[in-house]
Amino acid sequence: MQKIGRITFIIVGKVYLISIIFSGCVTMGQRAANPVNNFHYTMPIGAKEVPPDVVSTKDNPPEKPREDKTEFSNSFLSSSRDVENANREGWGYKIQIYISLQQEDAQNVAETAQNKLDEKVTVEFDPPYYKVRIGNCVTSEEAEELLEKVKRIGYPDAWIVRAKIISVKEK
Repeated sequence: MQKIGRITFIIVGKVYLISIIFSGCVTMGQRAANPVNNFHYTMPIGAKEVPPDVVSTKDNPPEKPREDKTEFSNSFLSSSRDVENANREGWGYKIQIYISLQQEDAQNVAETAQNKLDEKVTVEFDPPYYKVRIGNCVTSEEAEELLEKVKRIGYPDAWIVRAKIISVKEK
């Protein structure tokens, strides 16, 4: 009787081991059939997706807006010159020189930078960070030039970031 129990125990053990090995092979096959390229990236909270078609370079200048040939009365506008010089918001580049969790620290850095530069310096709140950024560059070339200037005046760790900018439309 003891021999039958021992044989049964061995058989059950072997069946158990075989089932574990088989189930491992099955799941490995499923992993191979579903590779990692099915990964779905989710944007962090508060992040904004940058449109891919806004980058302009020397080889790929930004499209010029089409002029509207329609004639109508602009009596509601103060002058056509105001329209020509209107501010436009869009995607561009800024130089980031500082990031902090403390608003007061960021404000102090911004004031110091503003005293050293003739460019617009802003503190932007992107929870939970306060970011000190300089300029409103339409092209990456402008941003590169401004970055070099900012590094020369004492911000060697500054870097270029894509950001919403306000640019003045020139004639």
